Amino acid sequence: MCAEPTNPAPEPTGPEAPAGEEISLRDELQQLQSEVTELRTKLVRWQAELHNVQRRADKEMQEIRQRTNADFAGDFMPLLDQFDMAMSTLPQDGSAQSMLDGIKIMKNEFAKIMVKRGVESFDPTGQPFDPHQHEAVLMVPHQEGVAPMTIVQTFTVGYTCGGRVIRPAKVKVAS
Repeated sequence: MCAEPTNPAPEPTGPEAPAGEEISLRDELQQLQSEVTELRTKLVRWQAELHNVQRRADKEMQEIRQRTNADFAGDFMPLLDQFDMAMSTLPQDGSAQSMLDGIKIMKNEFAKIMVKRGVESFDPTGQPFDPHQHEAVLMVPHQEGVAPMTIVQTFTVGYTCGGRVIRPAKVKVAS
């Protein structure tokens, strides 16, 4: 004879659940809530880290662009200097006026390209000498009405890109 299998009665849930099981569910709920809190904290940290990485990458890209523009400008600076020298040697009596006008137009176009790339020239004549921005090519004795260590003449202008000096101005300084 076979005994019929007995189905155990379902375990009571809810208010009639045994006290041990209720405590176990509370512990599990508490554990799940702490995991959710921990995961939220991690998510916030990861979002902040991602934001920082993006900001650093943007800053590095800007610095790379500035260095690229500075390198580009450095290649053109001798050409601009040659234009300046050519214009200074042309006679001013009008005989070569059209040639002078053409050279001025070309120089101005090159200067516009440089400004478009963030490169700007500076002429420090009359300013105090700063070894970070100027290269003293010549020192002259102190002149009346001129403060010591003042630039009295600029031989070649200096250039900056993104606030950085990419070529110092070559100057004559009163000692």
